[in-house]
Amino acid sequence: MNALKRVLYWEATVLTAVGLVLVVAPGVVFVDLLDQPPAPDGGWMRIAGVEAIGLALVMVLVGQSVLDRWWWSWAFVVVFAGAATVAVLTAVVGLPEGASSSSWWLLSVVSAGLAAVLLWALARAGIERPPDIEPEE
Repeated sequence: MNALKRVLYWEATVLTAVGLVLVVAPGVVFVDLLDQPPAPDGGWMRIAGVEAIGLALVMVLVGQSVLDRWWWSWAFVVVFAGAATVAVLTAVVGLPEGASSSSWWLLSVVSAGLAAVLLWALARAGIERPPDIEPEE
């Protein structure tokens, strides 16, 4: 369970940092760093940053009670795997005009990596603490 707790805290730190950058400077991130076309309104990017910070807070809460709520970590695997899938599909078939596909591929690799690390930590948690088995009567 210690590995899962550490992974949850580490990934929460990453999400918080990304969320703060998106809230403060979404245009710099998307237009300058990721080579995406300018959006008419950066509000949705800031909302994504706030949501990343909220998800990070939930990850910390799960980490604090990981012995009882380890299975909540599957929700984070779904989020990261889903983000990786959307990023791949966007890079392959839904790339906006004037947008670079490299940032979408990077997002897919990072999201898949975060999901994979969580899966590894969940597997370790399963080895450290096998599921409770009901006694036969």
